[in-house]
Amino acid sequence: MSKLLSQYNSSKAEEVIVIMKKLAVILSLCSVGVLLTACAQKSEPTKKVESSSQVKHSSSSKSSRSSASSTTLDKKASESQSSTPWNADKDAQLQSFISSWQGKMGQSYTKYDGQNSLKASTGTTYPDIFSGNGVYMNNSRLSIGYTPTGEGPYDYNVVAIYNHDGTQPPLPNHITYLFAFHNGQPVALVDQSREGEVRVTETKNADVREAFQRIAGENTTTSSDEKEREPSFNELAVMTYAIGYGDGDINGAKVAADNGFLDLYYMQDSGRYGIGQGTSASTILLQQDGDKMKYWTKDTSGGRSTATARVVEHTVSIAELKSRYFSTAEQRATIEQIASKLKTGTSE
Repeated sequence: MSKLLSQYNSSKAEEVIVIMKKLAVILSLCSVGVLLTACAQKSEPTKKVESSSQVKHSSSSKSSRSSASSTTLDKKASESQSSTPWNADKDAQLQSFISSWQGKMGQSYTKYDGQNSLKASTGTTYPDIFSGNGVYMNNSRLSIGYTPTGEGPYDYNVVAIYNHDGTQPPLPNHITYLFAFHNGQPVALVDQSREGEVRVTETKNADVREAFQRIAGENTTTSSDEKEREPSFNELAVMTYAIGYGDGDINGAKVAADNGFLDLYYMQDSGRYGIGQGTSASTILLQQDGDKMKYWTKDTSGGRSTATARVVEHTVSIAELKSRYFSTAEQRATIEQIASKLKTGTSE
């Protein structure tokens, strides 16, 4: 009996040991589960923070792209606005130049305001004349019109008009500048027509021409075409005067022109031109004959007066005039400046 009890107790002890081992395993597994759950819970906020950061980065990227897009559009708009040949800023610069320059010339210019017609003392109104009787150059009617931006359907797109009405005889007289773009290039035209058709030429006034080119943004460097251009009749007259009256010196003509004393007038009775400083003694007659210039002076030798002096005819080739007075940029600028200051008119 005691042996049976001993075996029973031993068996129970073994069962208890097995049960305790199982409990230990279960407890161990539970601990691991709790730890994993805790770790998972701790990691979730980190995921949320990363997600929030990503949202902010995405928003910032969108904002940057939007800002860059806006900047690009503004740049394109600015480039589009500045692509026109003429604008309000350039117009203001030209007006400032005219305001300063007119005082130097002793003249007063009125600007076309873009709405009310500008009327010269001769009766011509601008820009009405463009579509009316028309404007002519070299005997051909021009395709010309007023276009404030410099872009238009015309050969000459006029962006600004300035008129000065003269106060000295012969009256009425005027100087009207038409600032235009021809084939995309700036050109300053001048009209001094007194009657009949309105005829324009490119201005010989270097100050006006160069100021307009500079404001328009063009390179004012003299082109090869400009270097090789032929002198105008007025420029030939100035050079001939230097030989016929100034003994070859151009300075006398320059001083006279700078002081407003050099006149060039057409003599209807003889078909010749007279150029001088208002006196018979300072005046010579001239006429172009093909590639030569003829001019007439008075021989006052032997004590003869200008009234009784013998008239002597001379001839000088245009090639010689160009060689002496028109071969360098400086010489051309001097002759051009003198010619632009000539007082012109007609004598019966």
